[in-house]
Amino acid sequence: MNAIVEKHIGKEAYEAVLDKLNGNEEYREVAADYIEDFLIQLDEQSMLEEDAPPADLLEIPLRFIQGYKQSREYGFSKTWSKYYGLRKAFVRNEDYLLADCFDVVSKECLDTAKKDLRLYCEVKRMNMVYII
Repeated sequence: MNAIVEKHIGKEAYEAVLDKLNGNEEYREVAADYIEDFLIQLDEQSMLEEDAPPADLLEIPLRFIQGYKQSREYGFSKTWSKYYGLRKAFVRNEDYLLADCFDVVSKECLDTAKKDLRLYCEVKRMNMVYII
C-alpha cells in the first residue's frame, strides 16, 4: 500500500476490500493496482478531496473489482475482464460495454476477442447471430 492509499483510504478499509477477494492473488493484485491508480488520477486532476470518506472513494473501485472478478470467474480473458471492469465502473449500458470490450481485446488478439464474445453470449444466453 502506498502513501496516497494509506492517507485517503486507510489501512483498515483497504485491507477490508482486499480481504473480500478470498485470497485470490490475481484479484488482489488487480484491485490494489486499480485503487492506487484511481486515487493518483483523482489527485492529478485535483479532484481528490482531503476529507472524502473512504467509502465514497472506494465506490468506483469496488464496481471495477466486481466487474473484473465476475468476468474472470466466467472465464473471460484478463484483458476483457480488466476493460469490462473499467467500463462497468462508469457505464451502465451493457451494449456499450460489449462493443467496447470487443474493440479493445480485438486490437490485442482477434481470436481472443471472438472467444470472449462467444462466452459473453453464452453467459447472457444471447444468440450471437444478433450481435454480429
